[in-house]
Formats: sequence, C-alpha cells, structure tokens
Amino acid sequence: FPAATVTAVDNDPEAAETTRENAQANQLVQRVEVRTAGVEAAPAGEGELIFANIRPAVLIPNAAEIVACAAPGADLLLSGILDDEGDAVAAPYLARGLLLAQRRERDGWVLLHLRAPGSPVDPA
Repeated sequence: FPAATVTAVDNDPEAAETTRENAQANQLVQRVEVRTAGVEAAPAGEGELIFANIRPAVLIPNAAEIVACAAPGADLLLSGILDDEGDAVAAPYLARGLLLAQRRERDGWVLLHLRAPGSPVDPA
C-alpha cells in the first residue's frame, strides 16, 4: 500500500532540494511535502513509518524528537550506523518505550527496526 502522504524533513537545503526534484520527477509533488528544517519540524505523533539514515551523532541526541514523531504502532528504521554503534543508538529509543523488532547487519553497517508500542488507529 503506498503512503497517502509523506513529510520529508532535512536540515540540509541541498538534500531537501534533491528530494523535491525527485518528487517532481516521479509525479509525487501532491503527496510529498519537503521541509528544510530540523526534526522538530516533523509532525508530532503522526508518522506511521519513520526512516532516518544519518549518523549516530544525530540519531542519539535527537531520539526524543524522533520518537515524538511516531504514531502508536509506528515503525522506525534507523540506518547510517556502524556495527559497533548499534547498541548505543538503540539505547535511547528503547529507553523511550520502543521495541527492537529487528537488527540487520551488512558489510559493517547496521539497520535498526524499532516499533512504537500501541496499535495504529484504523482510519475507517
């Protein structure tokens, strides 16, 4: 099922512009909102799927703000993490009540799949 809407947030203006260009090229501008800002600009409590591909120097100190974006039952995918950094990145998310659904390692990198507690609300 494709997402109805996507909010993409990046504090790097060049990355945000690239996201806008990709949305345009794929005829998705009506479904993708791009914000050039920090994670605090993401909608609070609404994200059903949150993907953050950035280093632990950002993932760890921004854990509270990233978790605040998650809807009940949301999936969070965190990457850009070296194998030996995985536990340190997971810790502040687990401390905020998220559950570790899966940890995948490949070529020295790790992906953390975390899940927010609760059930997503059925829109019907």
